[in-house]
Amino acid sequence: MDLRKLSHFLAVAEAGSMTGGAVRLRMAQPALTQSIARLEKELKIRLFLRSRRGVELTEAGSFLFGEARDLLARADAVARAAERHADGTTGSITVGFVSTALYRILPHAVADLKRFSPEARIRIREMRTNDQIEALRIGEIDVGICHAAVRGESWLRQRTIAEYGLCAALPAADPQTARGAVTLTALAARGLVLFPEGEGPPDRTQIVEAFRQAGCEPRIVQEASPTLAVLACVAAGLGASLLPDCVGFIGMTGVRMCDIERPNGLPKVGLALIRRIHPRRKLVDRFWQACLDQAPVAG
Repeated sequence: MDLRKLSHFLAVAEAGSMTGGAVRLRMAQPALTQSIARLEKELKIRLFLRSRRGVELTEAGSFLFGEARDLLARADAVARAAERHADGTTGSITVGFVSTALYRILPHAVADLKRFSPEARIRIREMRTNDQIEALRIGEIDVGICHAAVRGESWLRQRTIAEYGLCAALPAADPQTARGAVTLTALAARGLVLFPEGEGPPDRTQIVEAFRQAGCEPRIVQEASPTLAVLACVAAGLGASLLPDCVGFIGMTGVRMCDIERPNGLPKVGLALIRRIHPRRKLVDRFWQACLDQAPVAG
């Protein structure tokens, strides 16, 4: 059904005459009369009773009047919603993230997006980097915050947004925390709580090699994952750990974060934004920019 013809029908019904409807619509009366006649022909029903005083709705016309008014109002609402979706003020977005993004970038980026687009629905899913790439490829997420470096794909856009050095996580009661910094030798003596092999970053192999270059052999006394589990083990006194310095942002009870003296050879932990090159969505653009605004690395 032609919405334009329905709007013509409503104008005539509300005005009570073809002349009044034509004035409301700012169109010629003969053209309006023809439009109403075509609508009646298409519907195969009579909508108006004509008289010298104007027109009156038939029973079928009265029914159509209520339905047409609701339909046109809905069509107008859909059009406005589409406009808001197109300019990124509404809609939904699904974001994949690794735990490192939780401590600074992700919460601030989400808050910024909600200020720009308060009607937007944001879903966040913690996922490993490779899982994010696959989820992005099949459309399960719209954007990801993952560990750099990401393998190159022709359909993938990526940008490094942060690079964090490692710091030491020690039990709060450890006397070493009073010094404000700790050596790799002192950490090795306490025993280490690290991610299982292959579950970093930080990369466990590189950490072990850095200790050996410093002249000490690290003891891995506990494996744990994710980061909060590592911190829980440290708080329980099971050992020390090495984590990205952004983790200190959360201030977990029972854990003190300390600088590492002479951290030569220790790996850094990078974060990258990833998204599909096509299609482009304004809401994804807004979130992407919100992350860049929070990024300590220009990338």
